[in-house]
Amino acid sequence: MDVEGVQNKKNIRLTGTNDVLNSTPKITVQMAMSTFKTNGHNDWITKDYSINGSQFGTGSYYVDRIITIGGTGGWNDFAKAWNGNGGNSGLGMTRRIDEFKLISNLDFKNSPDFVSVGTAVNGGFNQIFNGNGYTMSKIKLTNSNVSTENSTDIVGIFNKIGGGTIKDLTINGVSTENIPLVDKLHLGAFAGQINGGTINNVTVNNINLNGTISNHGYVGGFAGVINKGNISNVTLNNITKLYLYGTNYTNSRMYMGGFAGRIANGTINNAILNQIGTFRSDVITQLGTSNNTVIGGFTTELGSGNSIKNAYLYFTEKSQFRPAGAVINNKDSRNQVSTFYHSMTGNNTLENINVVYNAYVTDKSIYGSGKPIEDEGYNLDQATKYIYYTAKGMIEG
Repeated sequence: MDVEGVQNKKNIRLTGTNDVLNSTPKITVQMAMSTFKTNGHNDWITKDYSINGSQFGTGSYYVDRIITIGGTGGWNDFAKAWNGNGGNSGLGMTRRIDEFKLISNLDFKNSPDFVSVGTAVNGGFNQIFNGNGYTMSKIKLTNSNVSTENSTDIVGIFNKIGGGTIKDLTINGVSTENIPLVDKLHLGAFAGQINGGTINNVTVNNINLNGTISNHGYVGGFAGVINKGNISNVTLNNITKLYLYGTNYTNSRMYMGGFAGRIANGTINNAILNQIGTFRSDVITQLGTSNNTVIGGFTTELGSGNSIKNAYLYFTEKSQFRPAGAVINNKDSRNQVSTFYHSMTGNNTLENINVVYNAYVTDKSIYGSGKPIEDEGYNLDQATKYIYYTAKGMIEG
């Protein structure tokens, strides 16, 4: 039953019966986020069960509850309800709702106060979020989207994912603004942390992320850190820029990957990274060391227990990996850039990993004539005197 089609929403009764083929009924109740909020984030609808149509009792009925989201305000109300009440239950019965479902595209261009889901301590999203084929656009992550758990600051559209299912969703445009200096950072366009669950058929376009740390930072185009989860059919288009700045010359540890900063216990199948742009790290002295900056096309660290299959990375002539310390006569960070991953611990399965790149450079702004010339693998930024590595340099060494 769709509650929005009922005129008098205060008095609703649903009765379930079982037929010859089914021992129990199935009752599905769907309502708008605004209706759910108006009624105190609780299910007020009377539901009962009748085996013969005349005698009624609470019985053994089964109820699925679906909340629909049709506007930017509805998203923010959903996020606030999920995050509310700290690490307990959210507001009312929010975290016991079976499914949250988009019913229209959401454009946050004129809604600057975007609210991330899963910011509460121990409150990672763990139900069903059904994008229903719709698109969320122009999302800006700011200081208000940062949450802290176990001394780590976490940022993403879904701040933390702890289980459940997220599916059939497109994100068009994710950027950061005024993310403060933090000690430890997990930053990703889609999720800061993924600690379980299933993610399927998700596309994220136009990614531009910036962070500043004094200690440790993991940044990824899709997720900051993946600790567990089943992820399939994910496409990232136009990873414009990933940037991480460290304020401590010796202790800032910066890990940056096109898909995630770190991955462990993850099952990933069919991941596509199109138009890989600039991945850059800097430290306060401008001269990093080989110990405090790592950049990987897909990830920097592979912990144990991963299965990654059918991954496709598409570099262009404009792709740049710019690790801190990569300056003339100080190339100690050149070994800190890797095409797919930088380090691996434990047992992992990697199958059908595909890397596509240009062996020639055609960028007129750098080379003037515009005629294709052989890519040397690295180039010098005349303004900063920093060396950056092109796709050929990363892939062929």
